[in-house]
Amino acid sequence: MKEAALKALGTGLTLDPALIHSGLDGRRTGLLHIQGQNLRWRVLACPAHWLCLAYGGAETPPAISLRRLHAARAS
Repeated sequence: MKEAALKALGTGLTLDPALIHSGLDGRRTGLLHIQGQNLRWRVLACPAHWLCLAYGGAETPPAISLRRLHAARAS
């Protein structure tokens, strides 16, 4: 969640993720206030993985479309 939030801010890992208080463990959605900006985040289930999306602005997240990419076969 911290990595997704820093990417949404556009700062990458220039801000130490340890400085971000992520709140209670086990939540699937939340609100962060980082560097004067409010970011919402939510955890998404994906087959065999968990994804976290962070976004600013609207309460409704952007439309999300997940698809599996298959690796090219070696000849």
